[in-house]
Amino acid sequence: MIAGRFVVVFVALAIAGCAKQVEYMPIPEMLVPSPPRYESVKSEELACLQDSTYEKMARNFISCKQHVEELRALLGVKR
Repeated sequence: MIAGRFVVVFVALAIAGCAKQVEYMPIPEMLVPSPPRYESVKSEELACLQDSTYEKMARNFISCKQHVEELRALLGVKR
């Protein structure tokens, strides 16, 4: 019984010792796409939208910007 546990522990250590260590490095900044340039929209163009639709658009835009910033942070790119 003890010998069986010893074998299991020995095999586990042997497998762990063979594991390759992965090193993550940020990619070069030139490969990270720059943020899109959004066209401005005048308030007169949005007059036909309901307030709830406008709020959805604003939330989507904020979520998009936040997502881009989180991706940049993961990649180690500072702007």
